[in-house]
Amino acid sequence: MYRLQVLGGAALRDAVGALVRRSGQGYPIGLLALIVAAGERGVRRERLIALLWPESENAAARHRLSDTLYALRKKIGADGVIATGDLLRINLSAVRVDAIEFEQAVCAGDPARAVHLYAGRFLEGFHLDSREFQGWIDEERARLSGLYARALETLARGAESAGDPAGAARWWEKLLAEDPFRTPVALELMHSLASAGDPATAIRHARAHSRLLREKVGIDPPPELTKFVRELRASGVSDDLRSVAVLPFVNVGGDPETEFFSDGVTYDIINRLAKIGGLKVVSGTSTARYRNTTKSIGTIGAELGAAAILEGEIQRDGNRVRINAQLIDARTDEHLWAEQYDRKLDFVFAIQSDVARQVAAGLRATLTTAERQRIDREPTRKIEAYNLYLRGRSHWVRRGAGLKTALEYFRQALQVDPEYALAHVGVADCHALFGWFAEMPPSHAFSEAKTAALRALEINPELAEALATLGFVQALHEWRLLDAENELQRAVAIEPGYAPAHYYQSPIFLMTGRPDEAVNSTRRALELDPLSPFVNAHLGWMLIGAGRFKEAIRQLERAVELDPALSMAHWLIGWARLEESGPESAIPYLERAVEQSGRTPWFLAHLGRAYGLTGRPESEDVLEELATQRTVRYVRPICDVLVHLGRGETSRALDWLEKAWDERDPWLAFLKIDPAFDAVRAEPRFVDLAERIEARRTGS
Repeated sequence: MYRLQVLGGAALRDAVGALVRRSGQGYPIGLLALIVAAGERGVRRERLIALLWPESENAAARHRLSDTLYALRKKIGADGVIATGDLLRINLSAVRVDAIEFEQAVCAGDPARAVHLYAGRFLEGFHLDSREFQGWIDEERARLSGLYARALETLARGAESAGDPAGAARWWEKLLAEDPFRTPVALELMHSLASAGDPATAIRHARAHSRLLREKVGIDPPPELTKFVRELRASGVSDDLRSVAVLPFVNVGGDPETEFFSDGVTYDIINRLAKIGGLKVVSGTSTARYRNTTKSIGTIGAELGAAAILEGEIQRDGNRVRINAQLIDARTDEHLWAEQYDRKLDFVFAIQSDVARQVAAGLRATLTTAERQRIDREPTRKIEAYNLYLRGRSHWVRRGAGLKTALEYFRQALQVDPEYALAHVGVADCHALFGWFAEMPPSHAFSEAKTAALRALEINPELAEALATLGFVQALHEWRLLDAENELQRAVAIEPGYAPAHYYQSPIFLMTGRPDEAVNSTRRALELDPLSPFVNAHLGWMLIGAGRFKEAIRQLERAVELDPALSMAHWLIGWARLEESGPESAIPYLERAVEQSGRTPWFLAHLGRAYGLTGRPESEDVLEELATQRTVRYVRPICDVLVHLGRGETSRALDWLEKAWDERDPWLAFLKIDPAFDAVRAEPRFVDLAERIEARRTGS
């Protein structure tokens, strides 16, 4: 079975996910797209020639069509395209097509699935030297975009009818993104936000839409929009928030070797501002999306929910650093503060502290004595160690393979300065993620993470980052939930703007029977990091844990919108669908997660479980693949547990569950609430294991 992607680009993948042909690389994809668009009715060869080779002589054009069709069949098999006389049509039993599945979902009255499948414009980025073909693409784009808009409006109206204005706002926002100039949709979004209890955001959207109309179209906003804002303000609503977003500082000169330093200074300023309790500080994960942006300050502020924007430039010249910074009111474009610094590199920490103080003053935030001390504290006295740490963090944020490189830089920083607390936190963070994502056995990974976090706290007992990582380890490896919650509460109290501390808390709330707190804690993290695909997906996970599956799917669609390649989000959508409507509806999403992750065992296991629940023989193939992968990498025993549970093989599942206990698998922390284990909860071996885990939780 081949998969053809024509929404959001063009790509052809084989049965194991390997890319056969990339976007923009030749006529076979163009030919296949034309045949696919014709559906079951097929398309005549003359029509294909007219669109693909309009300038060629008829005989030459037919020869080119034959050659292209031959090349295409070599890629997807002779049965991929069926020829009946002069008519060509796609064989849907051999090729799965996202656009066809999208239209089927629309026709079947499943707008949520349709929206999930719509990854972007038809054949985005694909080009052939044929005006006729490009004209056809434009028509097809308009048609499919119209179906997408209809699905979004259906979901928005449905959410309104269900009394879910926040959900409606999410769909209206996606629809407005398709056509930002549609004022009726903008008004629907604003009304939904106001009904959801967020009138300040409604006002910010109104301001952004008005600015767009003036700047891009040259017209004033319609009276109904102005009236709506006036009524909200008359009721006492204000969008004057003490909130700031720090855009990536520009690396003047463009020296790649200096880029990490520029990013590091931005990161440090954000961290210092996050220690101020009176400010909402947008995370660097979200602001990084505005690197080299052409968007106006007002638009950025509206999108991030920030009243003020800090931007700047950095230039390194030998042992000197020059920094220009300015704070701008995103609502009025007024400059609130600006400063130029030209100092030795040794004074970079003093510059960062001064910038943080000036921003706080510009936003009229009152600093406590403790906050001033935290802002002014130098992380290290050795610039070489600082440079190595910055390199490590630049790799850490990329996750994946970047974690190993990050770990090496953090260790090098500690060789230069063994008392560098943040570098110890870096080591702890890397190992914590190694344990959570099963890159190594959890007992080793989490032990190393805890040791490093505790060393950081010996150096600086008030380091929120270290407290948060320690709480993460205590919750998911040691299962000491009360201790973990206390550490994370301390982290939040010390640094309210540190987003990870908020979403690290949420699983604890879930495990202790407080699902609403789990959701609210993650929403707070999302306020601080609104454009993070990971945090958006994490909120979806918490909503699943709360049993709010439809809401979870809507939230996870947001994560996919931000990062279509985020396999975690596709897995979670599959999980939510499995719980809501059964395993059959979950399989396409789980297959996508497996494909996009490079067949990661965790996602593969959930797919194997779904296969087993539907009675598909492919579940056996999954078990064999897990065994094969185990010969070359670490594979968590819990993966085999899930597949055997799906297959109804209780005894084998419990055998593997004991192995998961021996290795202290972090997912055992969720044993009590994960519905995958419902079928074995009455089994004596399961009851015994659950009691052992509970004993660790309570310290009994």
